[in-house]
Amino acid sequence: MKKVWCVVILAVFALVIGCGAGGGAKGAAEKILKAVQSGDSDTIMDHMDLKGFYEMQKKQMEAYGAEVPTYDEWEKDFREKGKTDAKPNKEFKYEIIEVKEEGDTATVKVKTKENKEAEWEEITVTMKKIDGKWKISMESLVALGD
Repeated sequence: MKKVWCVVILAVFALVIGCGAGGGAKGAAEKILKAVQSGDSDTIMDHMDLKGFYEMQKKQMEAYGAEVPTYDEWEKDFREKGKTDAKPNKEFKYEIIEVKEEGDTATVKVKTKENKEAEWEEITVTMKKIDGKWKISMESLVALGD
């Protein structure tokens, strides 16, 4: 019986590692890329630096004299809009080439291909650890969608 539990525990551990649970910046990048492929806006937004993006937009709104919503109002609206914009793209292909973690920042080199006819494109995704979770910068997410 003891051997059976050891095998079960090792199998679960292998699954957790293989599925990218935790996995540092590479695991987070893998989740984001799969979400881009499947059109899963919730997962994409959970791995975005939304507060950084909000601060950037807040400065722009203030500069134009526009009314600035609270972060919570802005995030709710942003997530709703993201759900309607997200579309699955089963032809989107990717390959993670290299991951470099340095403290709370990371760069992830990725090859992407939008569809069968497209050429492979190499991009570098920047990420940072926020509240213990790896988040992708807005600029990098835009580059993935181009």
